[in-house]
Amino acid sequence: MLDIDPDTGKRLDTFALAKRLEALRVEYETDVVSVHIIGFAKVMGDVRDGALNVVTFFGITVVLTSLLVWLYAQSFWFAALPLGCSIAAVAWQLGLLNLLGYGIDPMSILVPFLVFAIGVSHGVQMVRAFRAELFAGSDSLEAARSAFRQLLVPGSVALITDTIGFITILLIPVPTIRELAIAASIGVAAIILTNLLLLPLLLSYQKPRAGYRESVARRKVWTSKIWHAVARLSDPKVAVLLVAVCAVMFGLG
Repeated sequence: MLDIDPDTGKRLDTFALAKRLEALRVEYETDVVSVHIIGFAKVMGDVRDGALNVVTFFGITVVLTSLLVWLYAQSFWFAALPLGCSIAAVAWQLGLLNLLGYGIDPMSILVPFLVFAIGVSHGVQMVRAFRAELFAGSDSLEAARSAFRQLLVPGSVALITDTIGFITILLIPVPTIRELAIAASIGVAAIILTNLLLLPLLLSYQKPRAGYRESVARRKVWTSKIWHAVARLSDPKVAVLLVAVCAVMFGLG
């Protein structure tokens, strides 16, 4: 299949081609004759038909992630800020792609999920460092500055490494794969601005509610019991039994 329509000289519209193929299938298919179509254009059409479901799943992902981050942070704003910055990174990614003449096609429609997940991960780390400084006695401004200094270098190195990794996908001589690499690279680069620069700035304006520190301390008491129980799995006798069970399950699977 050609990437360029020879009649118009423009990029081939795979979605329109998929519709035409489906129309041909319906035209020639009968009770005794079934027509099966394979190929990239047909796959792209089928994926596009399920794009709305992907949007729904993205919404569900945001809701579940918000719940988990709120359970960890135990504060509305400490949960909302990293989530908001991560969603901003996705929005910036889509906007920059449009400005550069690209877009999200069915092959790269999951890239925003990846960008959102990476952003939330770095955002939670920033909130954790900020909260630790607050508990150590710093005010909001100094806590934000300290969290920024702690995470700027390691966070930037991690995100730049991710960006370079996605850029290497450009070596694959497939236009769709290259567009996926560009979309992912721009999204991860946007996280540097939103979660490493914007987030600590917003956190500097936040002050924990009364009793917040005590609430976190109470939760730490009972969660420590859970982690101590999990740590017992590292005991040699228990570990051997656990490995044996996993080996049996692997064999049965």
